[in-house]
Amino acid sequence: MSTKIGKSEFATIALFGFFLLFFSWWVFLNLFIPKGNPLFDYFADSYGVIAGVGGIACFSVAKSWGGPKSALGRALIAFSVGLFFQFLGQVSYGIYHYIFLVDNPYPSFGEIFHFGSIPIYIYAVWLLGRISGTGVLSKTKKGKLWSFGFPTLMMLGSYFLLLRGYEFDWSQPIAIFLDFGYPLGRAVYVSLAISAYFLVRGVLGGVMRNKVILVLLALVIQYTADTIFLYRTFTDTWYAGGFSDIVFVLAYFMMAISILSFNAKDVLKKLKLKDAPK
Repeated sequence: MSTKIGKSEFATIALFGFFLLFFSWWVFLNLFIPKGNPLFDYFADSYGVIAGVGGIACFSVAKSWGGPKSALGRALIAFSVGLFFQFLGQVSYGIYHYIFLVDNPYPSFGEIFHFGSIPIYIYAVWLLGRISGTGVLSKTKKGKLWSFGFPTLMMLGSYFLLLRGYEFDWSQPIAIFLDFGYPLGRAVYVSLAISAYFLVRGVLGGVMRNKVILVLLALVIQYTADTIFLYRTFTDTWYAGGFSDIVFVLAYFMMAISILSFNAKDVLKKLKLKDAPK
């Protein structure tokens, strides 16, 4: 009896393959290849394929929930677009590097996608929070503390870690906006995600609980990767194929896998099995 593999299952297998490939490549580079070798650049410019494949595959999962017709469908679309924007941002930098022979221009066209993913993720987390019940819970005293206090602390932490002592160059207003917008904006979506988890962990149950937690974990890993990248960039210690890049590989992989786990057929099948008479 043959079992047909669905689109989500095929995409999941492909993503696991890509993750193992890039993880093995990164380990090999950092153990055996001297820094400055072109292989480091090839690695840094290619692992975004995980975000590209994941972003495209995840649109079918959003469609299985009615797409824009449902709140969950809209949330999954937003996460998919945010993930695909990461891929487009990396492609943009690759074009500058290999076609125009310009290394890491900043600001550049790629910022449209990299920075654009931030409000998209914030919107996605907000929708996911509403679905999970944070709208009601945030009206309580404890909920208000989590909803407003924690994001404020996260933004302050990002400021003191990355922006304290920042030297303003008013001839580059876009760069100033991005320098502040990247860490503070990402602090917003990850703090909203963590707040949502602590607000709904005792309420959200069953099949959906672990899926929501997996998405929130992916956002935390994404924030960690971004923070490491920004810190090493500001301290002039970043290099292609370094530690921040492998954390990005993990972040893209986790985000794609977490969204694919929302496949409606699988969720409904598990719900039926759970509710079936013993």
